[in-house]
Amino acid sequence: GNIAGISRSLVIDPRQPDTMYTTGVSGGIWKTTDGGANWRAVGDLLPILVIGSLAIDPTDPRVLYAGTGDGFTGLNPVRGAGIYRSADAGATWTRLAATQTSDFQYVNKLIISPSSGSRIYAATNAGVMRSADGGATWTKSLDRGLPSRGYHHMANHTDSASDYLYASCENQGFRSGKD
Repeated sequence: GNIAGISRSLVIDPRQPDTMYTTGVSGGIWKTTDGGANWRAVGDLLPILVIGSLAIDPTDPRVLYAGTGDGFTGLNPVRGAGIYRSADAGATWTRLAATQTSDFQYVNKLIISPSSGSRIYAATNAGVMRSADGGATWTKSLDRGLPSRGYHHMANHTDSASDYLYASCENQGFRSGKD
């Protein structure tokens, strides 16, 4: 009990730091409201519990995005089922229809722009995907041209109005781009 397994993400509510969320590669999404003393599963009725990434909207911490799939697991990756969104701090989750494609089999990292909560980036098996409308539509901002499971990590400058992303992938180093 009270163990998520391998965790790939930890996000902290910027307004209530005792509220945190983590993911389990095979254990779903977990939440604490007491600084980590106690955790409870949220979203454990999702059709897939392989959650590889999680992001919290810095402009509205009730909004979370959970990326499914685990593209890190060596020879046995586990395919996901796109990205899920919660608008009520994890109580309910909805799958984003635009992520029900093969471009979102492994959502390895999610970033929400600090200047606009509707701008989301996803490091996926197909490349770095970008949404300017809260996940309703997506475009590829950085093409894979890379190994089978695409991009794994991203980081974003948080000190400017523009998003400047750094992305890395399986044995290929870093790439960057300004949005």
